[in-house]
Amino acid sequence: MEQEYAMKKVFGILAIAVFIYGYLNRDTNLGVGIIMFFAFSFWAIVFIRAANNRRYWDDY
Repeated sequence: MEQEYAMKKVFGILAIAVFIYGYLNRDTNLGVGIIMFFAFSFWAIVFIRAANNRRYWDDY
C-alpha cells in the first residue's frame, strides 16, 4: 500500500513536469500535443474511475 502511494506520487510529479514542459513549449506542435494528451488522459481516467465506482456500488 505504501509502495503504491509512492509510485503514484512519483508518477504525478513526472506528469506535472512533462505538462509544464509542454505548456512552456505550447507554440510548438510537440508542446500542444503533450497538453492535448494529458487533458485527454485526465478526463479518460476520471470517467473510467467513475464508471468503476458505479459498478462497484451496484454489486453491494
